[in-house]
Amino acid sequence: MRPFPYSVVLLCLSATLIAGCGGSSPSSSSSTTTPTSPTYTAGAQYAYVGTQSWIDEYSISTSGQWTEIGRAAAAGSSAGTAIAIDPKYRFLYFIAGDSSSSVITMFTITAGTGVLVPTVPASVTIAGTLSQGIAVDGLGRFVYTADTDSSTVTSMAINQTTGVLTPTSVSSIAAGRQTNGVVADASGKYVVAADEFGDVLAYTINQTTGNLTPNSPASVAGASGGFAGTINPAETFYYAAGGAGTYIAVLALNPTSGALSEVASGQIATGDGPTSIATTPNGQFAYVTNRLDGTISMFSVNSTTGLLTSLGATVPAGATQPEDIVVDPGGQFAYAVCEANSVTIFSIGATGKLTQAGTASTDGIPQAVVLVPR
Repeated sequence: MRPFPYSVVLLCLSATLIAGCGGSSPSSSSSTTTPTSPTYTAGAQYAYVGTQSWIDEYSISTSGQWTEIGRAAAAGSSAGTAIAIDPKYRFLYFIAGDSSSSVITMFTITAGTGVLVPTVPASVTIAGTLSQGIAVDGLGRFVYTADTDSSTVTSMAINQTTGVLTPTSVSSIAAGRQTNGVVADASGKYVVAADEFGDVLAYTINQTTGNLTPNSPASVAGASGGFAGTINPAETFYYAAGGAGTYIAVLALNPTSGALSEVASGQIATGDGPTSIATTPNGQFAYVTNRLDGTISMFSVNSTTGLLTSLGATVPAGATQPEDIVVDPGGQFAYAVCEANSVTIFSIGATGKLTQAGTASTDGIPQAVVLVPR
C-alpha cells in the first residue's frame, strides 16, 4: 500500500492476525459494474488489491471491466500492510507488520491465469518492525521495505528462479524517523523513502549486493506524514505525498546521481490527507487520492519544471477514504481503491480529467493496488 502515517495506523487499521499462507480461492462476494466507456481499451490484464486480510485477484477485460478470479491469504499482523510487484511481473510481495515484527508473504504469478501461488517457503520474517512500505527495484533484483517502528529500510535479494527473498549482506540501514513509504526508480539505481516527519531520504543501490548507501544530500524536505510518493516516467521528479496535510511536494531527481533537491513553488495544494500519487505513462497528467476528504485531485504536469496545474477534483464511487490509485499501462484508465470495500474505475479523457466508468468490490478494506499489463 501507500502506507499510513504512524499517527493514524492504530485508528484506521485493525490488528487482526492474518492466518496462514494459503493459495488462491475464488470468492463469491465480489461484484462489478461494466464500465460505461467501451471505446476505451485497458492495457492491464490482471489486478491485485491488497486488503487487511487478503490479496484479491482480478482479470481485466479490454473494456476495463474487473472480474475477481481468486484471493490469496497472507501471513503476519495487519497493523500495517503494503503490496509490490516485480517489474517483470513474475512475483508479488505482501508485507504485514506490527510493533513486534514484520512478515513478507511471497507469491509467483501464474502466466496465462494471473492466479497467485505461494512460494516455498511462503513467507519470511524481517528485522524491521511495523513495516508499512515495500518496493521492488526497477530491474527486479531486490526488495526494499520501509519499517516505521524501527526507523529503518530493509534490503532483500530476490531469487530469480523461485522469487524467494533472502537478506542482503547489509540488510538494514537507518532511515528517517518512523519511515512510512519507499519507492525505487525504473533504472534500478536509486531508492527513495519518506518518513512521518516530512523528510524524504535518498539512497543509491549497490548493483552487485543490493545494499543501500545514503545519497548526497541524504534527505530533503518533503511533506509531513509522508507516504510512498512516486517517480515520474522520465525519472526527473519525485512527488512526495504528505498524509498529514493538504499538499504534495515536488522534488527534482537527478537521473545521473539520484540526488534530490527542492523545486521552487513545489508545494502543490491538494485535498485533505493526500496518500497516493499516480502519473500517466506519458507523464502528462497526475492524480492524487485525498483520503480524509474522499476526493481525487487531477493535475496536468509541466514536464520541464515538474510543477502541477489543477484540473479540479472528482469524488470516486464509494468514496470513503480513497487510499491508492494506479494508472493503466495504456493510459486510458485509472483505478482507485477506497475503504468502502470498492475499486472505482475511471476513464481518462484527452484533457486528463477522470470520468467514472464502473466499480468493482473487494473482499476486505483495500489498501493498495498493482497491475500486470497484457
